[in-house]
Amino acid sequence: MTFGKEQALPAAAPPPFEEQRLQALVDLDVLDSDAEREFDALVQAAALVCGTPISLISLVDTDRQWFKAGVGLPGVPQTPRSQAFCAHALLSQGLLEVADATADARFADNPLVTGDPRIRFYAGATLRLAGGAQIGTLCVIDRQPRVLTEHQRAVLAHLADAVSVALERRRDARALVASEARFRALSESAPLGIFATDPQGQCTYTNPRWQQIYGLDLADSLGNGWTRPLHPDDLPRITHAWRAAAVSGEEAAMAFRIQRRDGQLRHVQAVTRPVLDASGRLVSHVGSIDDVTDRVRTERQLEQQRLRLTLANDAGGIGVWTLETATGAMHFDGQMNRLLGHAAQAGPADWWAQVLPDDQARLRQALIRAHAEGTPLDTELALRWPDGSTRHLRLGAKRAPDDGDEPATLVGVCWDVTDLRHLAAQLADQHALLRVTLRSIGAAVITT
Repeated sequence: MTFGKEQALPAAAPPPFEEQRLQALVDLDVLDSDAEREFDALVQAAALVCGTPISLISLVDTDRQWFKAGVGLPGVPQTPRSQAFCAHALLSQGLLEVADATADARFADNPLVTGDPRIRFYAGATLRLAGGAQIGTLCVIDRQPRVLTEHQRAVLAHLADAVSVALERRRDARALVASEARFRALSESAPLGIFATDPQGQCTYTNPRWQQIYGLDLADSLGNGWTRPLHPDDLPRITHAWRAAAVSGEEAAMAFRIQRRDGQLRHVQAVTRPVLDASGRLVSHVGSIDDVTDRVRTERQLEQQRLRLTLANDAGGIGVWTLETATGAMHFDGQMNRLLGHAAQAGPADWWAQVLPDDQARLRQALIRAHAEGTPLDTELALRWPDGSTRHLRLGAKRAPDDGDEPATLVGVCWDVTDLRHLAAQLADQHALLRVTLRSIGAAVITT
């Protein structure tokens, strides 16, 4: 049911910042919602205090005023904005009071005055949100001319403030419910374990992945239940760190082990951060748990492989080096440093200056071919040690592709062949001596 037939009227001018006001109304997500007891009670209180048969919470939309709650106008959910007294009230910046609408040029010809419900008296206190937007009124209406007392005006204004607060609280509560629903929907399918606690650090929520990692169900994880699977050696450290983070309201990152009921030992990393309300007060903590057991095992296996390779290289006197072809930077392991005549832990040496001049050009070309063509490097060079002695090294290398399958690094090995060169020279000298000796013996035999 709607009162009046819409017709041309001296409509109220739009209030300042109309676009922002309408957006604030939309953000309340209240238009066309069901009746709610809190708002019903507020209009009843307004009608009772002001002694009027009609009271409404009117929200002024683009082309209508919609009633969130009302008494005295059953079955009337809205009226056109062009007929709305409340549209004029938005311009009053407070309280609009019309003692006799038939005597007011703005309303005398209004269908709500000339016809049902035959409004004579109107008083509307604007509903102002925290951001300043005026989205409607709490109004009282009578079919007889009258004037409110100062006490009634003050109470009506306070009740309007209560309506504004209730609308914002309703909006925030609905937003919180929606946010929590989104959080739970995301966390239910998240690949990480997710948990939440109260301000004191007591666990209030864990998602299925968290429960899978810990080997606990939801009920067992709540409160301090999450601490039970902690490895005994890690328990004191982690509980102390967590209590400190909970009290201080700071972010925290922890790595520890979980000894599950089924005997599995899991390595995890946890990250937690505080959740603050609008006033900066700590309301909870949220965090994530990542099962890094496989990564820890892989890292240990790689470390063992590196150790075995280092031992093998040290035993065989083989050094390992890499050349970043884009920058020219070289990296040596300890054995490679020793092959260059430096301490094992020395930083990158100016090794190129140690290479004898006759070998520099040949080595440079070999490195260029290995990088550009992928030709395996296999060469020897002579270099001068810091003590002045000359050493002969053999180098081998292959290029390694980067993530874009473009050659970016040469990975190589090196070993000392100085003794082999000396031995080869000695053998050559002995062979030459042997040849001279054999020729001499042959010549002597022929002479005799």
